[in-house]
Amino acid sequence: MKSILNFLLLIILFSASFISCRPKKFNDIGLEPSKSKGLQANWILSHAYVIDEAATSPDKLDITSFYQTKALPTLIFTETTFTALTLGTVKNYFGSGSGTWSFDNNNYPTSLHINYSNNVKDTFLLGGTIRPTDSTLKLKKTFYYYKKGVKNIAYSYIWEFVRQ
Repeated sequence: MKSILNFLLLIILFSASFISCRPKKFNDIGLEPSKSKGLQANWILSHAYVIDEAATSPDKLDITSFYQTKALPTLIFTETTFTALTLGTVKNYFGSGSGTWSFDNNNYPTSLHINYSNNVKDTFLLGGTIRPTDSTLKLKKTFYYYKKGVKNIAYSYIWEFVRQ
């Protein structure tokens, strides 16, 4: 009788320890953060790179110090408008003045479309997710050349901005 009670006690202890080791269920992480709210901020250039896309093995050259010789480009995004503070920058790739912006896809954006106030349009590829908690905005622009009517890739710029 005593051995049966010991055996039952052992089974109960084993079961209790097994159940207590079970992983807890995940809590709901909430709604997916808004990408457009993630972009709404003041962004100042922190790093810049140029990539020779035409090379057999493209190299990425850090040109941040080139931009640091003058005023750093600052981009300001509101809910629908865009302003580029580029006065005094070494090289301006972000237009001047203001305009409107949009994503190619509001839920899963891969590119940022800028429509300047003078109706000039520009597109930048996004180098990563942009959420309200992200502190870095990465933009990429690729430039092409034509040779005998064929479009060839030449080089790309990658700009990294930090949220202010």
